[in-house]
Amino acid sequence: MKARHLPLFLTLLLASGCSTVTQTASPDANRSVASGQNTILLLSDIHFNPFADKSLVEKLEVANESDWESIFETNSTGNFAQTGSDTNYPLLKEVLKKTKATAPSAGLVIIPGDFLAHKFQKLYNKASAHPTKKGYRAFVSKTIQFIAHELIKTFPGVQIAPVLGNNDSFEGDYQGHFHDAFYRMFASSFHLEMSELGYYSVPVSFNPKIRLIGLNTVLFSNKYHDNFGLPNRSNGKIELAWLKHEMKEAKEAGQTAWIVGHIPAGVDPYNTLSALDPIHSKRNPVLFYSEYFNEQYINLIQEHLNDISWMISGHTHENEFRIYGNKKSWKVDRFVPSISPINGNNPSFEVAKLKSGDETPSSIQAEILKQNGWETEPLPSLFERASSLSAIQATFATNTPDRTLFQNAFLSGASTQDIVFSDWKLYSCSLFHLTKDAFLKCYRDRE
Repeated sequence: MKARHLPLFLTLLLASGCSTVTQTASPDANRSVASGQNTILLLSDIHFNPFADKSLVEKLEVANESDWESIFETNSTGNFAQTGSDTNYPLLKEVLKKTKATAPSAGLVIIPGDFLAHKFQKLYNKASAHPTKKGYRAFVSKTIQFIAHELIKTFPGVQIAPVLGNNDSFEGDYQGHFHDAFYRMFASSFHLEMSELGYYSVPVSFNPKIRLIGLNTVLFSNKYHDNFGLPNRSNGKIELAWLKHEMKEAKEAGQTAWIVGHIPAGVDPYNTLSALDPIHSKRNPVLFYSEYFNEQYINLIQEHLNDISWMISGHTHENEFRIYGNKKSWKVDRFVPSISPINGNNPSFEVAKLKSGDETPSSIQAEILKQNGWETEPLPSLFERASSLSAIQATFATNTPDRTLFQNAFLSGASTQDIVFSDWKLYSCSLFHLTKDAFLKCYRDRE
């Protein structure tokens, strides 16, 4: 996601992999805890900045990725990255140490994208004594390979399911194209088999009845451009056709789907705040996807709502959600908060527990790095306790204890206030009304 500083606080279809694109799981990837639960680790928006210690950049440029850790360790006593900065090595090291201590028996690691720091090329051009296009690509590759290596070393033999974020590219923010060299490098780093457009599906190692579908939702974004710098709808259409095929195959195989992507569908409340005029009637809300892909994706998800048991996104850096469906049938798309503290949030990751045989986690807890160290916080169990979707909507329309709990968890316990809460009516409408028309109706009805 683009960093924002807060107030305090079907020829191509076949070529791209219409059949299931799979990842080969290690034989020992199935790791169930003694209680009969499987542990799932969720961490997102790492945004690793290898340039934070400028004295090391020259050594990093000439070294192999396998030597990066030893280079970073020569000066690893620095402070953790703070608000306004992306993840530095000391913070990355601390997070990986804590994930291992918290979830030593994890059977799956899900990472909803954005591995590279914001404005990565600008950082490289400033830090390198002799920046070149070739050197930049090499540095990007080594950064991804280093992160992948550290994750695999921390969780050897464990299934790792990463997806691409908008910052994950050779070409720049929100860019990518068919047969992209970055996609191939990324897949190789994580031992994945991905399509030529950066998406894949794989059975979950500890439960083959679950099909994890890793999307490249950057292709749906209203900011996406191909390698020619032009908007390109064809790549997203190919992915949507593939997703529809995957959902059909999963259902026929008796599998349920877990959908993992970086950018969510729906209304972007942060950017919408500046797009709505004072009488809230003449301008359109800003969507995360283009309007075409927003409609198409939402329709596809709602068509297969009963075939999906879990949805995970990232991108906003905050602990939030969106609701798909209606009062009779609905699903929650959970957003995983970021490791990067750039937006005023505390670095955080989450641990989910899935009972053997279940398809949806029974509990999720957040591990939050605060000023005085790590704190464990069970996430509000609002969805489990709610009797209906209408009850949840009512909770968020008024100032209730559950709404307060949600607001406190939004920035992973940070004391700052996010700008989206300056118009709670607008924000709460974005949680439940994902299309432009539905959002505007909700917003106007509450005036």
